[in-house]
Amino acid sequence: MVVFVFEHSIFNLIALFVSQAHRGMLQAFHIQQARNQRSQKLLILGALLPISILTSIAPLITPLLLQLDETSETGTTPYTSSKEIFALLGVGLVGNVLANVALHIRFSENYITFATAISIAGTLLNAVVSLISIGLTVHKHQSTPGLLFSGEFIVLCIVSFLDCLIASLLIWDWCRTQNFELEGKGITNRHQTLVYSVTVTSSWAFVGGLVFSLMQKWSYLSALFFSLVTITTIGFGNQVPQTTLTRVLVMIYAFVGIVCIGFMFAVVRLTVKESVQAKCTLKVAQYREQRRREHEIENAQHRPLSLSISELARTLALQPFENWDDVRKKQIHEEQDEIGRLRRYALINALVFWIIGSTIFYFTEQQWSYFESLYFCFIAFRTIGYGDFVPTSPFGQAIFVFYVFFGVGTVTYLVSVVTEDFSKRLKHHVINVERKRKIDETISSGPCAAEDSDHRQLTSEQVKEIVKVAKKLERNMQRIIKRGNNQMNNGAIRRRASFSVNEDGSSSSGVRTSGPKPEWALMSSYHEKFNRIIAVVQNHLINEGFAAT
Repeated sequence: MVVFVFEHSIFNLIALFVSQAHRGMLQAFHIQQARNQRSQKLLILGALLPISILTSIAPLITPLLLQLDETSETGTTPYTSSKEIFALLGVGLVGNVLANVALHIRFSENYITFATAISIAGTLLNAVVSLISIGLTVHKHQSTPGLLFSGEFIVLCIVSFLDCLIASLLIWDWCRTQNFELEGKGITNRHQTLVYSVTVTSSWAFVGGLVFSLMQKWSYLSALFFSLVTITTIGFGNQVPQTTLTRVLVMIYAFVGIVCIGFMFAVVRLTVKESVQAKCTLKVAQYREQRRREHEIENAQHRPLSLSISELARTLALQPFENWDDVRKKQIHEEQDEIGRLRRYALINALVFWIIGSTIFYFTEQQWSYFESLYFCFIAFRTIGYGDFVPTSPFGQAIFVFYVFFGVGTVTYLVSVVTEDFSKRLKHHVINVERKRKIDETISSGPCAAEDSDHRQLTSEQVKEIVKVAKKLERNMQRIIKRGNNQMNNGAIRRRASFSVNEDGSSSSGVRTSGPKPEWALMSSYHEKFNRIIAVVQNHLINEGFAAT
């Protein structure tokens, strides 16, 4: 009786420990999922801010209005902006730069609250001064005849929208996050690396825009257009370097820029892979918790009291029959589902982006049909770049500068998801082939091979017959174990169960009082090994194309 109470107490302690461990693991996965969702929002604003800085330089260098001039080759000449607008845009640019610096300070987990406040203030400052400059420019355009809006004016409008969006995301994150200072930077290391790569690429594009605008006598917006077309390997060919020095610089610049773009693409693919693994781990943990609860009730009804402590923990933690095989199949299934979901999401994103972009360029490039706009977006953002269709209007070039980041990013995300899907499928195929080969080798090198070389490999019908007999034997073993447990729980004297297995798989059992340890208790320790043998044979049947028996 004392032994029974002691074993019962040990069993309850193990059950409590395993249950708390499972619940704690599942709760940790849910917390991690919430943090990943928050990190994705911070990734968006962290990638948008350097793009906003890159493009906000154009309105500061080039006038926002154009004056009609019939004597000019282009039909227009720049209309000098007022000093007030120039000063406002300069202040806004400083605020944007400070916001970006403060955001990276926050990502390094230093002065989190203060850095976030500086980022919000800087982006709001640039948004406000940009809106004021837009209002002053519109008023000047209406009051003075013969003026047209330049591409830089469209850039300023987009920059003001981006800064409002960034400030809104920062404020939303601050208000929604409890214990804001204690939550840390709020972005994963992988997403932070992606933000850094976008920042470096944007900085390199700024260098190219500034250098080529001075050497080629282009406007900053045109030089930025050329730089982005170069480092993304689109290469329309409508703008080319004219001097030997410029061509040498282009070769150096393109090499470094392509490396930056390639690194950014690699980080995107790793981010997709990390996201798939995180979602699958959460789903498998939920599945295991559900199965654990189901079998906790079953295990409580007939507990194997004679098992060791390690076996009790294993019985509670996992399903007692075909555990790891079920978990592995569940993980593969969840991976395929998650990649399928991401693939659909990426495909819809790419299609929506393609249609919206085609519509925009259809209106900005008056000489294009809608089909030609569709063709241009497909060729450009797949980095093919034949050059037969190139945006030439100021509005078209201004929008393309923004769209090239999102376009190439969208296509890169789609390619990364498809690549991850293909690599997962190939990996599972290789694993299945290897498992089939090992099973065939195991069967062909069994005892039958030493007796007769004509029977080195079992046929599928023989394997199916073995499974039937083995399952019948397994059921008889469970019946004996259950009977012995019932006798122990009812206070009966410890008895020794003996059994014999017939050729057809049936068993005959008897009970005798001799011996200190019942055989039905020893069978429990053999149970897991026996199940592994059945699983191997079943896997062989599945790999051979037969349904599981």
